[in-house]
Amino acid sequence: MIVSLVTMVLLGCATGARKCELVWLAGSRVEPSSLSPFVWKVPQTTGCGCDNYTTFLMDFTNWASEQPDNSGDTTDVHEACVAMASGNSLTSGAWYDANCNQRMCAICELNDDDESPDHEHH
Repeated sequence: MIVSLVTMVLLGCATGARKCELVWLAGSRVEPSSLSPFVWKVPQTTGCGCDNYTTFLMDFTNWASEQPDNSGDTTDVHEACVAMASGNSLTSGAWYDANCNQRMCAICELNDDDESPDHEHH
C-alpha cells in the first residue's frame, strides 16, 4: 500500500532505474466489471499473483490530471487497475487507471523470506 508522498517519490526513483514507463500498483476497483471505487488489494500470502486479497480504502491517492478516466472502457472491460508513471518525467509518480490485461512492471511488497526481490506481473 502506498500511504504517503515520500513513498511515491522512492517508488518513482526505483522504477525509473528499471526502465519501466508504467508500473502496476496493488490498487484496483472493488468490482472490476463496474465503475466501483478503487481500493488497495493486498495478497494474503507473500509475493505477487495471489488470488486471495484483503482490501483497504485508499487514504492517499496521486491521480494524474483527469484520472481516473476509464478511457479504455468497452462493454466488457473497464480500466479497473491502478498504474503509476515512473522514471524522471514530470508525470513520474502520477497514477492512471488502466486495463488490467496490459503487460507492465509491478510494485510488489515482499517479505524477508521471499526468494527474489525482482518479481514481474504479466
